[in-house]
Amino acid sequence: MLCRSTRSSSHPPAQSWSTWARVGPLAGPYFAYYEDVDWAFRARLQGLGCRYVPSAVLYHRGSETLGRGMSDFNTYQLWRNPIWLIAKCYPAATLARHAPDIVVGQAGNLAAAVRERKLRVWLRAMRDALLGVPGALRKRREIQRTRTVTAAELERAARRVGP
Repeated sequence: MLCRSTRSSSHPPAQSWSTWARVGPLAGPYFAYYEDVDWAFRARLQGLGCRYVPSAVLYHRGSETLGRGMSDFNTYQLWRNPIWLIAKCYPAATLARHAPDIVVGQAGNLAAAVRERKLRVWLRAMRDALLGVPGALRKRREIQRTRTVTAAELERAARRVGP
């Protein structure tokens, strides 16, 4: 049986009930953006994968809820939420390996904030991200304790391209 929803952003589009029970629900603190990435990352850490089904059709009404364009709300979520994802889901070896890339990405976000005159939004997002890190780290303990893949296996899965 597959989970169904009228909102594709409310959970990954299709999975078995047993997978949903094993991985758990979407993480509430995100509110918008990255909740599906967090769920998929947790599934991957438990050794679950995904499969490309060419005949499957998913209709996504992009930006239906939040509107088009990069509003302060959207940029805030897109700058805050990856910090929580990294703190919560990345195995220590993966975090160490990709720390330079993460720093470069955050510097790029800061540059974009300055260029787009959204520095206040970026500062608020970083403040709130840091305030949320202790909660993410509490959840991290359980996620990392129950993961079944090594950091090397995770890296190999991330490098695979194509269906």
